[in-house]
Amino acid sequence: MSKLLITQAKTLAEYDPPIFMLPVRLRLNDGKLDKVPTLSWKEPVPFRELLRSLKGTNALGIDLGKSGLVTLDVDSYKDECNFDAFIEEHDLEIPYTWKIKSGSGGTHYIFANPNDLRFRGKIPGVEAVDIKAHGGYSVAPPSKLKDRVYEWIVGPDELEEGPAMVPQWLFEWAGKDGTAGDMGENLRLKAAARDFQENIEVLDQLAAAPNNLDDREEWLKIAFGLFFEFQDTPEEGRARDVFLSWSAKWDDSEKAVENAVTTWDSLPRIAELTTDNPATIASVVRYLQENPTPKTEEEIAEIKETVAELTKKKVDRTDFLYDFSRIATIPPRQWVHGTDALKGEVTMVAAPGGVGKSSTVLVMSLAMATGKSLLGRETYGTRKVMLWSGEDGRTEIDRRIMAAMKHYKLTPKDIGDRLHVVTHDDLPLNMVREVKDQQGDRRTEINSTDVDYLIEYMREHKIEVASFDPLVSVHQTDENSNTDATIVTEAFKKVASQADAAIVLVHHVSKGALRDDSKGDAADAARGATAWVNASRVTLALRQMSAAEASAYRVTNVYDYAEIVEAKANASARHLGGKRYIEKVSVNIGNGDAIYIAGDDVGVVVPWSPNGDMQLALAEKLISIMHIVNAQHELYDDTGAGYIFRNEQNAHWAGYGVAQALGLPIGEESSQTKRSNEENHNRTLIRAYFSKLIEESYMIWEDRNKPSDRHPAPAYVVLNDGLFDLKAQIGELKKQPKKGAAPSGTQTPKCGTKPTSGAA
Repeated sequence: MSKLLITQAKTLAEYDPPIFMLPVRLRLNDGKLDKVPTLSWKEPVPFRELLRSLKGTNALGIDLGKSGLVTLDVDSYKDECNFDAFIEEHDLEIPYTWKIKSGSGGTHYIFANPNDLRFRGKIPGVEAVDIKAHGGYSVAPPSKLKDRVYEWIVGPDELEEGPAMVPQWLFEWAGKDGTAGDMGENLRLKAAARDFQENIEVLDQLAAAPNNLDDREEWLKIAFGLFFEFQDTPEEGRARDVFLSWSAKWDDSEKAVENAVTTWDSLPRIAELTTDNPATIASVVRYLQENPTPKTEEEIAEIKETVAELTKKKVDRTDFLYDFSRIATIPPRQWVHGTDALKGEVTMVAAPGGVGKSSTVLVMSLAMATGKSLLGRETYGTRKVMLWSGEDGRTEIDRRIMAAMKHYKLTPKDIGDRLHVVTHDDLPLNMVREVKDQQGDRRTEINSTDVDYLIEYMREHKIEVASFDPLVSVHQTDENSNTDATIVTEAFKKVASQADAAIVLVHHVSKGALRDDSKGDAADAARGATAWVNASRVTLALRQMSAAEASAYRVTNVYDYAEIVEAKANASARHLGGKRYIEKVSVNIGNGDAIYIAGDDVGVVVPWSPNGDMQLALAEKLISIMHIVNAQHELYDDTGAGYIFRNEQNAHWAGYGVAQALGLPIGEESSQTKRSNEENHNRTLIRAYFSKLIEESYMIWEDRNKPSDRHPAPAYVVLNDGLFDLKAQIGELKKQPKKGAAPSGTQTPKCGTKPTSGAA
């Protein structure tokens, strides 16, 4: 058993939610690679038992069902495989996700499936492609048998947050209970798309509705619809009570009610035995639409009276006449760090793992405690700050503080008594909790004990800024629920208001968000419910520097650089200069001993900005690509031969025109594994430039008819005012005096040297 396989097992075991694994033996059978689990995977295998069981095996399997994953197994090496043609024909996109090169030469795309979607094993009309989910497993790298090797194409090292969400088009084509092109009746997909409050309203309506059913099958659909919607939610007990009381309206005999109880209590067992949900909440909605609750004369009269009361003018509008004398006494907003954090309000800092959000918040805190502009933002004097950590222990936080102080040349005297550090071990916090009422129903509520204690402590010590890292460690609710997210943020807004302090919450982003090819605003990236962002006054997103910027700026290690995006303000569009970047630098804190002589190197974030030459290089590269796209549009309009489309699977992808004009080899093969490393790198770079142009609003997407079937598909279109704006920026940059050496972390080419082959 290789050490690499054990290391991989440990890496996957650290994910949350966990990746469940099982030992697998690979063997050849008439040239075909067979995969045989050596243990039953009916129950999750404890990790220690897994490691013991791996001895003597040559492969590691991922239990897809228990891990909440789906694998799309594409045997592209087979002549009959028409997957690429299917993707191009329907203008579909494969999200950037975990990808494995299989031992047989195919490709496994792995997607997250947290909503437990159920799939057929095949996509209708697509050959040599299998879908594996419940009851199946995927072989994980670096499993191998002789020359049959499983390798990561894109793996945990590149996507630390885990695989991308399963694309909706895959469910539309291969989802259970549906037909090709139809979403079907899969409850869990609908539950993920519906607002939970809407379903509670449906429950209220059913409680008041008549029971006009004359068919037991329809009655069972209502039961299944309620059960599958409300199971494992705070409203599960109430849903049961509503179903029983509604059933009693049909037949209130003792035996009938007992039958309803027995039916409801057997639903969990039925759910375990079937992979297809017989009904969803939609069955309840349809019933309510067909059987509206009749209103009595008293109810109708009450409604009319309420409407009249609400529409009646209650006050004279002159009561609201504006008093202009107030203008002279309007107080300024109480910002504490630039416009990043405001007293009495909540700031959200969202970023993927490893980008530097914890280090950024630490340096922000030290800046406010010392009154020094460490990250280039005004601090408006010194502040008392508190850091609460739910991940790092006291010793690790000591290392981070020591490294930051050493880099920024801060002394204890600079900070004084203005820094409070609290760990989860010192003060575990649960700002919101689930409780049960007298009927046994669960509900979410603010935990007044912890909230009031926090307010009291901050008031007593005059704390003006408090950060909590990470957000998931201070509550035990469902972060995907808007209702729960709102309650959690309301708890922190209460602390901010009553303690008169700025609150900073550190949150992870959705899987795959904030990449070069991400869709939507940066504010949408925060993981879970939209209420997390909506309830915050300021949202800062830390986005790793794009490949386009890194290439133009000659940055050697893109992973050490990130842009701070004011996500809710969207203030960064159409201005290449003036953006806020941070760089992670390594600081040795000099704590070595007789064994570890060198001591610890700790990452510290510092402000970074591209010099004028760097900005000019990026601007000139972007404008050249805009001219190339315009030229391709002229070709396409005249002959249909131009490269203008957004989808890389399209034969007329805009990247081909850019690669051709810039002399970048990108290959013609559709499969990534059939291209060279240089060709794959150049494709990544071209995609990054397109993303940059879209982000800066220099280009947009508009539908154009594809030459293959004349169906519309999104194509890149240059905005004339964007072209004018970028030319103006280039003119300004050329007027600026030349600066000295490039900032740390960059390479300046020697005079007279030629760029390497394929450089952009």
